Amino acid sequence: EKHSEFYLEQYAVEDVLKYFNEVVLKTEYSTGTGDSTLVQRWDVPICYELVGDYTDEDVAVLEELFTNLNQIDGFPGANPAKEDEAPNLSFYFEDREAFNDRFLDFIQNVYADGATRYWYYTDTNDIYEGIIGYWKDMPTEVRKSVLLEEVVNCLGLGDSTLREDSIVYQYSSDATSLSDMDWLILKLLYNPRIRCGMGTAECEEIIRELY
Repeated sequence: EKHSEFYLEQYAVEDVLKYFNEVVLKTEYSTGTGDSTLVQRWDVPICYELVGDYTDEDVAVLEELFTNLNQIDGFPGANPAKEDEAPNLSFYFEDREAFNDRFLDFIQNVYADGATRYWYYTDTNDIYEGIIGYWKDMPTEVRKSVLLEEVVNCLGLGDSTLREDSIVYQYSSDATSLSDMDWLILKLLYNPRIRCGMGTAECEEIIRELY
């Protein structure tokens, strides 16, 4: 039997739908009055900047992630902002006080190592701007995991309680890379057939056909 490019033999389509509904259709990092139970994603190219006390390793982790994201069909692209470009995604590597000043009213977690916040058009659900913050002194053993998790959150995926191997697992996680299911969900979310503002029924029909 011939399967599609999305197919993962260890997962039935029901598994995929359950996870998609959990992380895509109930996001928690958006800022706006629109409906966050509908698809939210970037449909404009991401121009990003890094600000503050980051390391060469941080840069390498993010560059590798964006290189892989840029290969996804439908993903609008993510590249460092050029000198004449205004960034629409900023990464801040800051001390605890500055981190809390920037994010505490939003996340209400004084001990967080990272945080994400994004803005979207309430009529279309397109994400158009985001900020990601990292505590610059976060422990080495969690650094890569936190770096990746916050970017994935900012792309339109909320946290998961279903999958311990997920980079966006809500509780303590040892993941230092995106799982196969994480990549699958991103490929489905950014597939050209899925559009901002779609709800559960429309997404389910398309995912069943794609998978």
